[in-house]
Amino acid sequence: MGNQLDQRIDQVIKTNNITVPIIQDQANQNMYLIGDTKLPLDLKQDNVLVRVGGGSEMLDTYADRYHRTIERNLVHHMIDSSQSLEWVTDELMEGRKI
Repeated sequence: MGNQLDQRIDQVIKTNNITVPIIQDQANQNMYLIGDTKLPLDLKQDNVLVRVGGGSEMLDTYADRYHRTIERNLVHHMIDSSQSLEWVTDELMEGRKI
């Protein structure tokens, strides 16, 4: 399922021009860093769903709704740490505070 999920995530990213980083957590295959937050993603009926709160939302809808907030948070992390986006996402993936 992970392979199908990854393929659908790639399709959603390309189709919707999603620009925020979406990175799989290698320790937990269903957990992804979306911008600056780790969230579980699932594949249901060929739809990529983000589990948020008590429910789920389609990835493209979630990314569209929160992309400005996600980008702003990442920029703040980069400014506060004087580091690159790659460094920031690596630190966030490891669960470190920035």
